[in-house]
Amino acid sequence: MGAPADAWARFIEQCVLKRKSIDDFEALVRVQSRVTAITSSELAQIILEPHSLSSLLAHPLLPRYVERLVQLDHLEVHHVLLSLLEYSPYGSKTVPPVYDTEKSDKTANGAVTHGYTDTIKDLHLEVLHRIARLIASGWEPQKARWFRIMKAVSQWMSSIATYTGPRHVEEHAIPVAIGTVFSVLVERDSASNSWASSIPEGTLLDFLICPRFILMLLGIPSEATEKSHLKCSPHLMF
Repeated sequence: MGAPADAWARFIEQCVLKRKSIDDFEALVRVQSRVTAITSSELAQIILEPHSLSSLLAHPLLPRYVERLVQLDHLEVHHVLLSLLEYSPYGSKTVPPVYDTEKSDKTANGAVTHGYTDTIKDLHLEVLHRIARLIASGWEPQKARWFRIMKAVSQWMSSIATYTGPRHVEEHAIPVAIGTVFSVLVERDSASNSWASSIPEGTLLDFLICPRFILMLLGIPSEATEKSHLKCSPHLMF
């Protein structure tokens, strides 16, 4: 990590260790942001990357801090979603070997690797729950960001629907949480037209339909989705 990232990592760590209240945290964030500027994507990586704040991942304040950073516009929801995906079983990066050694596996060369631990999963679930609740509560980001949020949700759906890793990893908790975020986005738009109007022409149905993901949630085997050639739209991939 560079200087700003290191400074923010230390800041978040000290706030958690000193159990700063949400209001105190907000006041400190306003000062920290004036002293050390950082982008939303960098901040999401600092907080949600497993080895960045590894000893604090199980702390109940961390998801609450994420929620408040979103409300303060220091974190964008789509960056949070993409960082969560990156370090999930459905993402592109291997979880670093930091803790939970009892769950480690040895590779062919004898190196110890670590999978998607309960600590990481619980953090992901709590953050996703808070994002869904925030959207449902009437929180209103800039109009253009709705499209990016839906693209991130769709990338989650596509990654889950095409997952080919160990079957024991493919639990329903995370897919259902992503489904909940998607559901509140659709419900929110039906009430206030929050995001649909920002979607480029010709891609609205792509956002509303991800057949393989839906079939997977319904318990239909992935082999059936492969045979049916159902895929999430390429419009939604980065």
